Amino acid sequence: MIARLAGDVVERLPGAVVMDVRGVGYLVHVGPRLVGELSDGAAATLYISTQVSEDSIRLFGFGRAAERQCFELLTTMPRVGPKLSQALVDHLGLEGLAAAIDAEDTRALAAAPGVGKKTAERLVLELRGKIPVEFRAAAATAAAEAEAPPKTKDHDTLVLGLGPARLPQVRDRPGPRRPRRPGPRRGGRAHPPLPLPQDPLGGLSHDDTTRRRRAQRSH
Repeated sequence: MIARLAGDVVERLPGAVVMDVRGVGYLVHVGPRLVGELSDGAAATLYISTQVSEDSIRLFGFGRAAERQCFELLTTMPRVGPKLSQALVDHLGLEGLAAAIDAEDTRALAAAPGVGKKTAERLVLELRGKIPVEFRAAAATAAAEAEAPPKTKDHDTLVLGLGPARLPQVRDRPGPRRPRRPGPRRGGRAHPPLPLPQDPLGGLSHDDTTRRRRAQRSH
């Protein structure tokens, strides 16, 4: 059983796409909405439900694992086959399908391709109270993602109020200078005091100084 395919979309057809996975092409049945979201030559990941009948094996693809699970739940209902189940999931989505079942909105269900009024009424009777909790959680997540604005590269800049040009100014701004205090050199030894220049005539009296100067001149 194939449960997931990751590869390149090499061809889009009405109601199907061909995916190249390591050189093997798989024909995957998908709804019109999903066909429009995929692009030729682009990488894609699809969650697959393998449907086996007496004369064929068909692959039905979905963008989310919860959509595949909802599809498989619908196929367990009487007279609701894979094509009809995929039309419901693709047209309404998880959130729309859960809301229509809860509100017993047969008109919304009948808007899906191939679903008539009687089928819509039967869907409400069969599925009322049977929508799993994980489907509702996935629907709420999808709705929140659809309403959230896209994140831009300047999102954090706007929140912080600091643009790239201002950040270096904050980092490079010099702080207050501290006065340097004399102290010991690295290693704990203090600088020895420099000797003061000595007077070559220091220590002599006035008369001795006069006689020495006269003697120097005579030479």
